[in-house]
Amino acid sequence: MRGLNDKVVVITGAAGGIGKALCQRFCEEEARVVAVDVNADALEQLGAALKPSGASVTAVKVDITDHGAVKQAIDTVAQHG
Repeated sequence: MRGLNDKVVVITGAAGGIGKALCQRFCEEEARVVAVDVNADALEQLGAALKPSGASVTAVKVDITDHGAVKQAIDTVAQHG
């Protein structure tokens, strides 16, 4: 995975399992990660774990079954370019 520097990556289910591993890997590649999950506490822990490395991570609590919440998350992603 090369050439991801400053690319925006959106990962749903970001706070656990495969999603968390993907967040870590994309941060290693210097991508700007938008971590989306329904579990706010787990997102906070993820952000705290990744920030010391200088990673660009934005955590967004979203229930993807809620259309309005998804729209708001998309607006957040749009702010990242």
